[in-house]
Amino acid sequence: MLWDWLKQNADNTDLMSRIYLGYGTEDSFAPAIGLLSDLLPSDHIFRTTGGHTPKTMKKAWLLFLDKEELN
Repeated sequence: MLWDWLKQNADNTDLMSRIYLGYGTEDSFAPAIGLLSDLLPSDHIFRTTGGHTPKTMKKAWLLFLDKEELN
């Protein structure tokens, strides 16, 4: 359902500019996540080392929180 929604809304730049993505580069889902990252502004993507684990997600979350625009 998510991919269908994204396909329908990929040209909606206002909507895509409100989506942020964080993931680990060794995540088994990284290839599919990469497809989503192609639709988003590059400064909305937070990649970090690690797999599909809470530790990796925490690192991505901290990168997101460090973003100056959010402070």
